[in-house]
Amino acid sequence: MVGMNESNTIRAALVGWAEDGGWEHIAGSLLPRLPELTDVVVDGWAREALLSLNPDLVGDPENTDAVLAEVSRAVLLAQDGLVAANEKLTVMLRGEHAFKTLVGKHVPRRFIDFEDLENNRFVVSDEVTIKGGPDTRRMDVVYYVNGFPLVVAETKSPVDKGKSWVNGAKDIWGTYEVEYPHFFAPNVFSVATDGRQLRLAPVRTEPSGDVNEDEGWGPWGSTTDDLKQTQAERVARSVELLLTPATVLGMLHDYAMYRAGSSMEPAVKVLPRYAQLEAAEAIHAKVRTGKRVGKGGGLIWQHQGSGKTELGAFASSRLLRDPAVGNPTVILIAHRKQLVRQAAELFETTGMPRVSVPASKRDLWKAVKNHRGVIVTTVHKFAEAGHLSDRDNIIVIVDEAHDSQEGDFGEGVARRCSQRHVLRDDRYRCQARRPGHVQAVRGPRRSQLHHVPLHP
Repeated sequence: MVGMNESNTIRAALVGWAEDGGWEHIAGSLLPRLPELTDVVVDGWAREALLSLNPDLVGDPENTDAVLAEVSRAVLLAQDGLVAANEKLTVMLRGEHAFKTLVGKHVPRRFIDFEDLENNRFVVSDEVTIKGGPDTRRMDVVYYVNGFPLVVAETKSPVDKGKSWVNGAKDIWGTYEVEYPHFFAPNVFSVATDGRQLRLAPVRTEPSGDVNEDEGWGPWGSTTDDLKQTQAERVARSVELLLTPATVLGMLHDYAMYRAGSSMEPAVKVLPRYAQLEAAEAIHAKVRTGKRVGKGGGLIWQHQGSGKTELGAFASSRLLRDPAVGNPTVILIAHRKQLVRQAAELFETTGMPRVSVPASKRDLWKAVKNHRGVIVTTVHKFAEAGHLSDRDNIIVIVDEAHDSQEGDFGEGVARRCSQRHVLRDDRYRCQARRPGHVQAVRGPRRSQLHHVPLHP
């Protein structure tokens, strides 16, 4: 009689939950891969999606092969730097990279249909073997979209008290990403779970070793979840919310961001925590309703250290990538120059060059009138601005809103906006830090309150 082990407990549960969520299960040994098991992308599935989403390539095998060859080269670049290769693949998979044709033209190509998810192939596979490195390795569970391995899950037995999700995270960070970095080039995020907890992280995120507190490997859930859930219920809930086609592709298309490295610090990939994603989606939904100042704005209530500046960047990215928003100008207001730089860096490294960081008041005023994309600035540069724009697709996101929305200074900002002296028809959004300031934020901007906890 076979006892309880990793394979027939949490690993089997992940596969079962995936099937319930719309993934097709194909065992790793049955994937249509090369006999050598050295390939990362399932070529046949990627080719099928490429031809389906790019009809001009049908009947053009030479250019089709050229596109897939360029993808393969980008995957192999992970040997020289995984984060950089991951960023390049992210841009490609978003459909934002222009591939060179045989006659010298540059044409963007689509590999994934982000608008109609039914047009994609979602496959979950267990025990996926990869060879060609120092040792043969086997990934416990891999989630493929159109042949690209977008999520890797490492499982540990829930009945082995000597191991936890931390061991799985260390396997991914310290072994798999080191020996087979190219397998993680298309990766959106990786998951480590022991059935008692589930954590996720982007590539090259070192686990701290603390089972309960890890800034890099975060939990997933919802801010509305019952805090009295059992460990098993919480893991099931995490999978239900996170490992779905919609969430995985949403993270890839709208939220994956990168911060460039330096001589002192390595480049990093940045993903939202679940509370940040909820807040960004709430901002996006509020903008889509078309409500403006005086008709219902929104307040995001956050604690210090919960990622306010990053949330502003995530929300901006979500808005800019939605064609229905109408090519807006998103003004992200930070309260310190250092935070302005940090926010701007995220947009400078994600295939989103539409970022402006005005050096002076006049530069800001000009950008508000003419720039489409992101403007990152401080609120003080709006002083003495006068009337700047009549456009109805200017979205303002304020970090540390209590600093600029209250007192004499805040009254001046509100008066200029409400009297339409600065932005005649802007859609106004605020973020605040301290719970004690919620009651002080005036009128319409309190109509939607979203609480982002410090440690979700």
